[in-house]
Amino acid sequence: MIVDALHDADEQDEGMHFAMHTVDDVPTVALNPWLRRTEWTLRFKGKNMKELVEQTLKPEDNDWLYVVWNSVKKMIEKSYEGVLDCHMRGWAMISFWLASAKKQESSNRPFKHYYVESTVARYIEFWQKYIVFCLRTIDDPEYGVEFTAEQRDILEHFRSDVNLNQVMDEDMVARLLNLSMALIKHSDYKRQRSSLIYFTGVLGYNVEGKHWRQAVDYTGILAGLQWCIGVISLEGVLCTEVRDTLQDNEADIMQRYNV
Repeated sequence: MIVDALHDADEQDEGMHFAMHTVDDVPTVALNPWLRRTEWTLRFKGKNMKELVEQTLKPEDNDWLYVVWNSVKKMIEKSYEGVLDCHMRGWAMISFWLASAKKQESSNRPFKHYYVESTVARYIEFWQKYIVFCLRTIDDPEYGVEFTAEQRDILEHFRSDVNLNQVMDEDMVARLLNLSMALIKHSDYKRQRSSLIYFTGVLGYNVEGKHWRQAVDYTGILAGLQWCIGVISLEGVLCTEVRDTLQDNEADIMQRYNV
């Protein structure tokens, strides 16, 4: 009897904690300007945020995703080296285009070349979380993550080949770059919603505090993701290995890669 009562109490307690992280239907007028702007309460209505956040966590050593986690780090470190390579070549204009949020207009400030090592590691971890999040949620529609047919095909083939040990280290880095580019280039006008934008909302939830992060706590996350997008995109469109074969003029580079 006592054991059964304790078991029931544990189940009730677990149910209460589950409910605490489930997004309720909150009237828009009751939200502060930040939550109205992010629309997180609308986007994740009915979803359990604790479960979603758990899909972003670092895998255990014996998990096949642990290999992917480490390979994502290698991929972004290689991409970051590509940014430094442009700087060493004197391709200064590329840094201004890389820092721009507009396709047809460069920024008035260049993309930063040097960061503190701990900052780079923290930024990279955001992308590591994103890739394992995609691989963990692809088969369960209850998570609410959407992918285009191209993205799903790349994810499924990549997951299958990794599980069968058919992807070597260098090949994995190249395939992760290809996957990342497919996810980054997701159009806002696709029928499927961007998994990257969805993921940014997941990172907006603080599990320990059982609340949404405010802007002051969230901008560092966005900065990290924007940095990852920048270094990955540069490597994706201007691969380091082919740079020595380019023509010796700026127009060729800008036209060929539509930087």
